[in-house]
Amino acid sequence: MSGAVTGAPGGWPLARDSTAMTEDSVASPRPVEPPFAGLRAVDDSSGIAGAYAAKVLADLGAHVDAIEPPGGSALRRRRVVDEPLPAEVAPLWRHLRAQVTVHEAPDPGDLADPDVGALVDRAVLVIDDRIPDGGVHRL
Repeated sequence: MSGAVTGAPGGWPLARDSTAMTEDSVASPRPVEPPFAGLRAVDDSSGIAGAYAAKVLADLGAHVDAIEPPGGSALRRRRVVDEPLPAEVAPLWRHLRAQVTVHEAPDPGDLADPDVGALVDRAVLVIDDRIPDGGVHRL
């Protein structure tokens, strides 16, 4: 990213403070806060769309907690091509979960689970791709 400085939150570029400029000096850089800094979200989805939404929120500064069933999300094992995975975790999962905190829960959608409920209570946004009646929705 052009102008990005190591140590800036989320790799965001630094802003230049024009008020600090004098004829003999250069403006001192100050970190720009990411737009969603301070936002807490929970990803309770099971597919690529929900995981991608969580990644975008995290890239924009939100703190995202993902809830996965025991053994992890099916995305951990999803292949890009029909070749065996070189590692136990798929590259797609690594990419989508790079800045997301992952938690394991017996039933990720169960808000009665105290651990899941605590995450949801702190969140401003919950990403969920389940249909309430348990059916599959197709467009």
